[in-house]
Amino acid sequence: MNADTAASSLTRAELVIIGAGVTGAAIAYECACYGVEALVLERAHGPAAGMSGANAGILHSGFDAPPLTLETSMILAGASRWPSIFEELSIPVKVCGEVLIALDSSQLGRLAEVTQRATDHGVKTRAYDRSQIRNLEPQAKAVGGLLVPSEAVTDPYEMVSRLLSTGAELRYGSAVSAVEPFEGGALVRCSTGDVEARFVINCAGLWADEIAGDGAISIDAERGDFVVYPDEAAILTDHIIEAVAADHTGATVFPTIYGRLCAYMATRVSSKIDAGAAASMDELQSKAARMVPKLAGFTAADSWVSVDAVSKDRGMIAEWSKRVPKMYNVAGVGRAGLTAALGVSAYVLDRCRERGLGVKARVARRARGQEPAFPWWQRRKR
Repeated sequence: MNADTAASSLTRAELVIIGAGVTGAAIAYECACYGVEALVLERAHGPAAGMSGANAGILHSGFDAPPLTLETSMILAGASRWPSIFEELSIPVKVCGEVLIALDSSQLGRLAEVTQRATDHGVKTRAYDRSQIRNLEPQAKAVGGLLVPSEAVTDPYEMVSRLLSTGAELRYGSAVSAVEPFEGGALVRCSTGDVEARFVINCAGLWADEIAGDGAISIDAERGDFVVYPDEAAILTDHIIEAVAADHTGATVFPTIYGRLCAYMATRVSSKIDAGAAASMDELQSKAARMVPKLAGFTAADSWVSVDAVSKDRGMIAEWSKRVPKMYNVAGVGRAGLTAALGVSAYVLDRCRERGLGVKARVARRARGQEPAFPWWQRRKR
């Protein structure tokens, strides 16, 4: 086969998105809204197969995000967009609020710092002293607290699936091995057939650095350990509860839209391929019970583990590739990716428009889907 024949046999696409996690799904949705024909290539055999379908499902407001970073700007942008988009696509959600608690007097100063940061970010909060926090969260062990009413929970698998159902072409079981410069665009080397694209968006999560291919991105893994408490524990709180520790090594207790109470903690690990054995569930439950003592009386009904992609030293990455000028790399969003995705999607589409991507007038989309029969952590095991 000569070069001309090989070129004519290529699949062609205006824009290729590598990865069907929440970031790729949000960009696919953005493309559908603006009439951009997008092709999503995903190595797994379904959507949200990585961290996107195995996280806590928390939609963050950005109240405690570090100031003046790209990640924070994407979180704040996503937080402003998700209510209207979730309504448009009928994505299930519960606005439950978060209570950030001080476990002892030494943490009260940190609580004041977070309050100021939330104010700077335009996020409404309400401070509670010792007696007030006991009325708000009678089962929590706290000497003070901060209520963030806008924090919410969703089903992350359902969010990704509905964003993807709005019009993009989806190819699962399609592993991308490389992206190369090609005649004013890019050539995507794929296990199900190579694709010639005008633009490529690299949202490959743990493998984004390998797709980037030039050493500009370096990805580490972070493991999340989760427990699900029995139905009887759900009465202990309706809020997300987290201690105000500066190092984020504690646990987070959170409700779900399915009426179950869960807890998780995150740990940086050394390998992307093998994230190591799950942390002791006893350790996680002990940390959760430090905030809500009555949780110590419950045995976990279920558990799961996730592996997230985090940037080694740069925070969130969103930039054009120097090696492939028409490829845009998005990586290292971390645990806030569920919220940041809807900020990232608009941001990335704007960057592509600046380089010649044609768009049409925005049209509202509708998602295909039905009420999920099982919570997302159970669907992953089936």
